[in-house]
Amino acid sequence: PTPEGGRIYGLIWHDENRNGLRDGDPLESPLADIALQLKNTQGQLLRQTTSGANGTYLFAGLSPQTYELVVLPPAGWVTTTQRNHWLAPGTGSLQVNFGLALAPTPTPTPTVTPTPTPVPRGTIHAFVWHDLNRDGRYQTGEPPLPNATVILYSWPERQEITRGTTGGDGYVRFPDLPAPDAYLVREVLPWGMASSTVLEVLVALNPQVTLETAFGNYATVGRMYTPLQMKQR
Repeated sequence: PTPEGGRIYGLIWHDENRNGLRDGDPLESPLADIALQLKNTQGQLLRQTTSGANGTYLFAGLSPQTYELVVLPPAGWVTTTQRNHWLAPGTGSLQVNFGLALAPTPTPTPTVTPTPTPVPRGTIHAFVWHDLNRDGRYQTGEPPLPNATVILYSWPERQEITRGTTGGDGYVRFPDLPAPDAYLVREVLPWGMASSTVLEVLVALNPQVTLETAFGNYATVGRMYTPLQMKQR
């Protein structure tokens, strides 16, 4: 026997092309085990069911009132038709179909790594030579002085940054220094040498610039001590 009262029924299908219509050749397939709920106007749950193997569902024997019909897509699915409907079937029948589709996979937004702003750089060259005539000026023929130590300090903190020893060409090179900035360049006098120039030079280094500082040294005359010999009695 047919139950008395109204009926709400319909079909749930896999809407592969997401157009809200059941179409295609072959026809888009039904979806089983999809949950549906029937509520009153106060939002109270009255009934619930799931679609059958052929995608159909049925609420029968409904008393005359207004109902809210809601489909509950499983995780990973979305509706391609209206998700809920307000219905008043009275003693008649109303058909409502629902299309579901797999939720689109979100395209991950690539993380943009900010390009670090390059720090401007400069270079300082320190040249040490043997100042043969002791005049504090480099002249042709005066040889470079190897194995002299030159220290680079920050300014005004006077913190040692690095140090180096002159090579055969008399140079210590301090490349890749942050600029603009101030630096103190200081020579450590080699043993037996005196300075014909200053021992410290304060420089202001600008970006993409190579600054050259020079230190003149000359040999000093050392004192010789002859030990006394004691005569034996």
